[in-house]
Amino acid sequence: MKTAWFRIGWILAAAGAVVLSGPPAVPAGETLVTDTSVSEAAVKAVFLFHFMRYLQWPGELDRELCPIVVLGDSAIWEPLQEIAAKKTNGSVLLRVRRCAELKDTGRPRILFLSDSSAFLLPETLEKFRGTSVLVVGETEGLARRGAAINFVLRDDRVKFEINLEALKKAGIQAGSQLLRLAILVEGDKAALER
Repeated sequence: MKTAWFRIGWILAAAGAVVLSGPPAVPAGETLVTDTSVSEAAVKAVFLFHFMRYLQWPGELDRELCPIVVLGDSAIWEPLQEIAAKKTNGSVLLRVRRCAELKDTGRPRILFLSDSSAFLLPETLEKFRGTSVLVVGETEGLARRGAAINFVLRDDRVKFEINLEALKKAGIQAGSQLLRLAILVEGDKAALER
């Protein structure tokens, strides 16, 4: 467990989000981000970038390219672009783009639903049903409504919820290190049946 906390701490520090002095005892659902000078959007972008290391997509996906689409307006756009321009995740090349409309998203590996486009979640889930697209949001309640991962603020800290059923439907497996940091939520049955 110490190794996991150390690795995550270095990941965040390397991205400029926070410098950790050691592996703190953090309960499930807590994040390691405590520096309030770091923007919320930058923290979300760092997490989004590093989710790829702790998620396993089905074997047919291109392992060298990871298209990430931001749907709608979100402050995550700029820090995510900066990360994609400077880093690769292992040997994976990030391609980040923004779309105003769901019909223009193509088939990304990660689709980030901005707060302004959260109302499109039902259509998004329908469009990507049966695919391995990871739907990530930033709106309260989105994971319960079917998004696989959702960023939330708790006690003035960025945290993330994971809906295991939504991940399973997308054929994506989450590593235990990621699950230890997440707030696990159950989805609304009606939303998950879509």
